[in-house]
Amino acid sequence: MKEHKVKIIADINSIYSGDVEEIKDLILQIGDTGIDGITIDITKEGDDRVTKRELYIIKAFCDLAKFTLYPFIANTEKDNELLNEIGIDDFIYTDYDDYYNENGNIRIQSTEHNYPLFTADEYPINYSTFNYLNYIGFIDNSEGIYASIIALVKGAKYIIKGIGENEGRVGLDKIRELCYFRDAMERILGI
Repeated sequence: MKEHKVKIIADINSIYSGDVEEIKDLILQIGDTGIDGITIDITKEGDDRVTKRELYIIKAFCDLAKFTLYPFIANTEKDNELLNEIGIDDFIYTDYDDYYNENGNIRIQSTEHNYPLFTADEYPINYSTFNYLNYIGFIDNSEGIYASIIALVKGAKYIIKGIGENEGRVGLDKIRELCYFRDAMERILGI
């Protein structure tokens, strides 16, 4: 598998029903799109959303599909202990100590980076906000994949796009398109 410079991560929160058997099939379908990872919120309002057993299974199937599981956590000591126990180094978390935003700033922790991610809940009008001196990647909650493509071109190292029927989420065909665009861009630029 080619190691991509730009990581595309599919957010599966809206389609994860809690059924581990269902998630196995879903992971294998998603793996065919060309993504580099998935994210799922493993804690919700202080309650366990995904059990330790389920997390082991989800990670095993991600490994089988040859992409990374980036759990979304509240960055609590309990969450960090769980990830260490399972052997997960890369994750997405809300950092409430960050001075950028008093409500918390979403960050990515990977073996290469620990930087904030820019979040767009609607189609951004002013693309100067994609200042990658301050942000390493982009969480695209806007309609379609246009904002993600612009963020790719502007230098995002991580793109997180939701999969599902809800507003701001796309189907597997659009995720495949986004991955195709990323691959073509890397091939053309020789990166």
